[in-house]
Amino acid sequence: MSVDIVAPEDGLMISIATNPFVTAGMPVGHFLPLTKHSALVGRHVDKEGRLQMAAAKGDPIWREEQDVEEVTVEESTSDEAEWVTAVFDLEHEEKGEADGGPLPDQELDS
Repeated sequence: MSVDIVAPEDGLMISIATNPFVTAGMPVGHFLPLTKHSALVGRHVDKEGRLQMAAAKGDPIWREEQDVEEVTVEESTSDEAEWVTAVFDLEHEEKGEADGGPLPDQELDS
C-alpha cells in the first residue's frame, strides 16, 4: 500500500531516514518550509528530487577576495591600540586626512 503525502506548504524534506527506534521501518524526517526563493532552490534539485549543493557538483564556492592591510603600533600599553589606530586611520582615509600621526590623546615617547 502506498499513500501520497501532501504538505500544507512548499518546502524541503531534510534529514530523511528510516528510524528503527520509533516503529520499525517508519520514515522520519523534518520539513523545512520555503516561503521565498523556491525557484532558486528548484534549479538545484536533480532528477531524483534531491537537492545538490554547489560544492557537491564540484563547482568552487564563490568568494570575493579582499586585501587586508595590517596595522601595528609599537610600544603601546593598550591591548586595543592596534584596533583603535586602524579604525582611526580608515576614518581619516575616507575623508582624505590620513597623516599616519598618533591619536590626539596619545603622546609619543621620545
